[in-house]
Amino acid sequence: MRETMAKLLMLVLLLSVRILYAGSTTWKLNPTSNDWNTAENWTPETIPSSETDVATFSASNTTNLICGDAPGGEGTSTIVGDVVFTEGAGAYTITITPVFDNIFPSIIEFHRGGITNNSGVVQNFVAANSGTTKASGRIYFMNSASAGENVVITNEGGASATGDGVYGGFTQFWYSSNAGSATFISNGGTVDGARGGFTWLIIDSSAESATFISNPEEVSGADAGYSFAETRGSIGNSTFIANSATVPGAEGAWAEIDKGTAEGATFIANGATVANAQAGQIYVYGGSGYATFTGNGGRGSGAEGGLLDLFALPPSDETVVISKNGTNGGLGGTIVLESDAVVNLCQFKVFGNGLLDLTNVTIPTMAIGSLAGNGMVLLAGHGLSVGNNNLSTTFSGVIQDSGSVIKAGTGTLTVSGASTYDTGTSVNAGALAVANESGSATGTGPVKVTAGILGGSGIIAGKVTIGDGGGATAFLQPSVGLNGVAELTIQRALTFKADATYTYKLNTKNARVDAVIANGVTIESGVQFSFQAVANKRLTNGTVFTAISNTSTGPITGMFANLPDGSTFTAGRNNYQVSYSGGDGNDLALTVVQ
Repeated sequence: MRETMAKLLMLVLLLSVRILYAGSTTWKLNPTSNDWNTAENWTPETIPSSETDVATFSASNTTNLICGDAPGGEGTSTIVGDVVFTEGAGAYTITITPVFDNIFPSIIEFHRGGITNNSGVVQNFVAANSGTTKASGRIYFMNSASAGENVVITNEGGASATGDGVYGGFTQFWYSSNAGSATFISNGGTVDGARGGFTWLIIDSSAESATFISNPEEVSGADAGYSFAETRGSIGNSTFIANSATVPGAEGAWAEIDKGTAEGATFIANGATVANAQAGQIYVYGGSGYATFTGNGGRGSGAEGGLLDLFALPPSDETVVISKNGTNGGLGGTIVLESDAVVNLCQFKVFGNGLLDLTNVTIPTMAIGSLAGNGMVLLAGHGLSVGNNNLSTTFSGVIQDSGSVIKAGTGTLTVSGASTYDTGTSVNAGALAVANESGSATGTGPVKVTAGILGGSGIIAGKVTIGDGGGATAFLQPSVGLNGVAELTIQRALTFKADATYTYKLNTKNARVDAVIANGVTIESGVQFSFQAVANKRLTNGTVFTAISNTSTGPITGMFANLPDGSTFTAGRNNYQVSYSGGDGNDLALTVVQ
């Protein structure tokens, strides 16, 4: 009997302890202090501390709380299922920071629903540094807990160069937890040698439309804050922002995605405002779905532009990578393609003094989806295959350094800048249209059309070969993609191989025509001439149209298989007589005869 009574007494004592430190409870209107872990501050007077407990916050005269060392003692966490802010609750700030422990961090864990904010105002949580050598606070979302909406979570940077205080506070999403649409701010270290705060999505966690802001270190020698997506879950249409350093010699903040399904997510690397301060950085090692990545330009004299460092991208033609122009003398954003980066479906848009840089590529040819804008491309000895997503784009910037350009895909790439790359240009599919007014849109090297179309009204410096004699259909068509006609200038020789076709447009309504100017012309056996008459108007007898202007001193070598010298053909209401010695004596001319 005594033994039974003793056991019963022990059970009662254990239950009493449990009641003291656990329960679903509400923060008082007038608590005795701002300490989460004081039972007298709750109604009923129990500390919420289990995976199923709900901590409710309504109206209170104390809204700045400290959640320090858990009631279980050193090395334990403050554990709740849910934190609920009711309608009418004020704006709370709950700070997780150590009180007495200098070994283990102070941690709050959410295990069930997470944070529910029905108050209509922003609620704040802070994973704070200790201000000493003690460890910074941590926030864990477990199971399916969510950070909710209208919630801001701040991870402070470390505040010490020694001890556990070196490390910043952080927020981590485990298992199938969700960042919701909350905002996460990760700050850099505050002293030399301190680490930054961070937010980390792992395992199967997700984010619906959250905002992740990474801030730089506050002093030179500290580490910046960062955000990290390494999850098999979805990151939705969340936004990741990496801000630049503001102190010369300081590290800019960064964000990284290794895994995760993006559904329109946005990643932004902001440019610096002062010289010698590192810009924001975005690192991409993978992911699925589609997203937009933007490197903003520097915003002051000599200030760095944002960095987009790419090892792989979400493989979609809806994935867009943008490098923007610097302002006020700042450098443009930089896109760096690394190693054998898988980016063959993605859109690249480079503006102003923004740069697409292939220096770190380790394969002979890098394939991208498409190229647009008016910025700069640095080939660095590599080939760049453009058009693999089959989109039609215009690039009016400069492609430079040693290397080559390969036109792939079914779309049209229009180039209008004065490029200087030297190895050559190949058209393997779709169309390449040159539209520059000076220099050479295709650099200084040769242009070869294996399949597809070459055209435009611009200038090509190198020799041009249409077709390879292998049977694929290759076209020279000056007015490709245009409603009107075009004059294409080739400063060196033009060669038509056996599988080539020259498509020539003549508008009978205004007597305007396509034209090709070349310094020497060779037409191999079997080449076709395709005549396209527009409007079907009768032309004036004796009118002469120059289809090919040969600027060399020699004659045109060969002739089109279906266009013999001296022959006459009919197109619509007009007859045309063919001469390979027209113009100044060595041009291909068509004369209207009735």
